[in-house]
Amino acid sequence: MLAFCLALLGGFLAGEWQRADLEQDFRRNLDNAAESAASHLEMETMHGETMGVLSLLGRSEEALRDVALGTLPEDSPQALLRLRTAREQLGADGIYVMNDQGVIVAHETTHKKSTGKDVSFRPYWQQAITGSPSVYAAVGSRSFERGIYTAVPLYASASTDSDVIGTLVAKRLAADLDERLSTWKAKALLLSPQGVVFATSELAWLMRLAGLLDAERLGTLASLKQFGRMYQTGHGVLPLDFDPKADVVRIRGARYAAVQKPIRWNDPEGSWTLVLFRDLASAVPVTHMRVFQGGIALGLFVLLLLALRAMHETRARAEAFAEQEAAVRELAEAARLKELYSEFSVQMQQARDIPSLAKAFFRQLTDFTPLHQGTLYYLDRDMQQSGGLAGDLAGDLALAGAYATEGAPDKIPVGEGLVGQCALDGQYKQFTDPPPGFWRVRTGLGEAAPRLLVLAPIRHSDLLIGVLELASMERDADTFKKTLTGLLPVLSMDLEILLAARSNDAMLQKTRLQAEELLRQQQRSRRAEAWLDTVLQELPDALLIVAEDGEILRANAAAERLFGYDDAPLQGMSVEQLLPESLREGHAQQRAQFIARGEQSRRMSADRGSVQGRRAEGTIFDAAISLGVMPPDANDLKSICALIRPLKNP
Repeated sequence: MLAFCLALLGGFLAGEWQRADLEQDFRRNLDNAAESAASHLEMETMHGETMGVLSLLGRSEEALRDVALGTLPEDSPQALLRLRTAREQLGADGIYVMNDQGVIVAHETTHKKSTGKDVSFRPYWQQAITGSPSVYAAVGSRSFERGIYTAVPLYASASTDSDVIGTLVAKRLAADLDERLSTWKAKALLLSPQGVVFATSELAWLMRLAGLLDAERLGTLASLKQFGRMYQTGHGVLPLDFDPKADVVRIRGARYAAVQKPIRWNDPEGSWTLVLFRDLASAVPVTHMRVFQGGIALGLFVLLLLALRAMHETRARAEAFAEQEAAVRELAEAARLKELYSEFSVQMQQARDIPSLAKAFFRQLTDFTPLHQGTLYYLDRDMQQSGGLAGDLAGDLALAGAYATEGAPDKIPVGEGLVGQCALDGQYKQFTDPPPGFWRVRTGLGEAAPRLLVLAPIRHSDLLIGVLELASMERDADTFKKTLTGLLPVLSMDLEILLAARSNDAMLQKTRLQAEELLRQQQRSRRAEAWLDTVLQELPDALLIVAEDGEILRANAAAERLFGYDDAPLQGMSVEQLLPESLREGHAQQRAQFIARGEQSRRMSADRGSVQGRRAEGTIFDAAISLGVMPPDANDLKSICALIRPLKNP
């Protein structure tokens, strides 16, 4: 199948090469034909019979001079007679004389005359009045027919050195030019400097516009007054559906070669362009092309089959030999790795702390891989639990040990940098030719960037233990991955054991310290409470501490004496029992409002209203009371401290 596809491709490419060569010859012939056609067209218009007859009339006919100077009236019979003779000889649609102001003063035609009309805006008059003959193509402003206008200067005498007193113009219908273009063995069109198709062998292209069709361009064409009402109004203007200035165009789905040649008519807007199109299918016959491509493809197919057969035999022998060598190498490598793995496990089990474990791991890893630098980080369990919810990978990775490197950070937050990201997503990562700035492998002779960077998560029972970061000057990524697959389970198990032992030791130490601190706090609390009771009991004024619901939480000795409860404690009673019965009903509401309003203190005495107390035996006394809100307790409950001083001796 490969040989067949390559043979088809070779045949196709060979055919395309031949097609390109034949099309190049075809275009060369078309270019020569276009050059000849353009030369003939330019010769017939700028140097042909019409230009010669008009030039002779402009120098020799007195009647034409007189009508241009105004010594003879407009459409003078003498002038029209000479113009008629020339028109019939040339087969022109009309011939007319224009004075030096651009006004038609004599018009010989078989159609409606334009005598008296000012056409000084036409470029052919502007060119001829300066002494330059020209050919101009335009749509008549009255006849609305396409015409080819040939204009020559009209001199004051027979000498061309005399003054130009007017112009002589002959008009031929452009339909004659369409017929001329249709006789050629190619599609043809005549393109104005502005891109308007003025004459063509294909009527569907007539008066279409090549290129972009926009308002600015249509405005410019309308100002020229050259192409009739269509371009003056902008309605009905259609673009060509191909670019006539391209080398190859598609016309109704077929590929055509296009050649452009200039026609120099002394048009101040620029040269006109003759474009010829010829079907490229005629350059390369389809049957000839298919036979050529088929022959090339068949020859290539046979050659490729022979080459492929030879390649298969050579490859089969090489593969058989390689398989034998690979089997021998695999057996030897398996034996070596088995021995190294056993030694690795023994060495790792002898480590008694994490730094020793990291050192032993890197020392053994150099026997398996081309290691040049490395770091080992473990997840600090204490930092993880204090940094977020249980199970979240919050906290830091702590440095367990490094190999052949200095300046490795002691802590790396989880999720920060490549190491932190490896811990976060738990994915094995490797980078070949890491960009500058990751690692620098240093020796006594210099330093260089590593060729390989490996980051591997260390897991035990689906739990992240740490991250391993390795750098090497070699790109042997497969060796690193294969080796770490076998060694990381041993490392993770030993590291987990050491971390668990370290965590247990830390937990025991923390528990001991917490117990000691709790004992000290209890001792300080008991001393403070004893001191506070002493201070409260020594106060001369009565003091009550009342909860939000009115329960008396604490009372000093002065309060018990004042209210007559020396033999029974006030603690646990309702504060309303210490008020006269007439005041008890609204006191609870007043207490709640006092706390709700957020007041911190209030003073009350007999001069501000009834502030009275009731003793145990029922006697009533006036008192001054100071209230203060105490800070909330552990359950966010507030209480009120009341200092009570009787206004009369009890």
